[in-house]
Amino acid sequence: MSLHPVPVHVDDTIEFLMGQWELTRHFTDHRSGARSVFSGGLRVARLAPAPPRAPLLADDAVGPRPHVSIEERGVRRAGARAGPARRSLRAGALPGGGALLWFPDGRPFVDLDLTGGEWRAVHLCGTDHYEIVTEVVSETVVRERWHVVGPNKRYDATATFMRRRAQRPSGAGSARGCTGTQT
Repeated sequence: MSLHPVPVHVDDTIEFLMGQWELTRHFTDHRSGARSVFSGGLRVARLAPAPPRAPLLADDAVGPRPHVSIEERGVRRAGARAGPARRSLRAGALPGGGALLWFPDGRPFVDLDLTGGEWRAVHLCGTDHYEIVTEVVSETVVRERWHVVGPNKRYDATATFMRRRAQRPSGAGSARGCTGTQT
């Protein structure tokens, strides 16, 4: 099921995501019944070029090389408790406008292709199974839903990314299919 009735297509996933975003992610832990909220920012930026012959992954010959950092920083609140939270990922471009995401240590995470406006991906973390749906709602809004099941985890998370007002380079990863209405 789509998170929004009409997904917006983009030309290039990484170029579309470049910049700074406000992020709110709601978690529901189905084991404990606990609910929590992450609020903060997301920054997608180019990595400094690696020195010649410096390996970025265990097997440099396979797939794209990471050239973008994805940094989430904020606060996670659960009831009266709150504390700092962060996540770091790396991304590299795939042919056709998609991207491959890695953890900073080089382990693959998931592929992401927003060129069709919506992307469904599966990530296996040990014996836990992650289903992730990401959707471009407009030039300034992206929504994401995670459903996680397994012997170690059982939760749902929904996130809304809202682009900060700073201008993106003209034409870089522009969205197609916008009707002019933004949510």
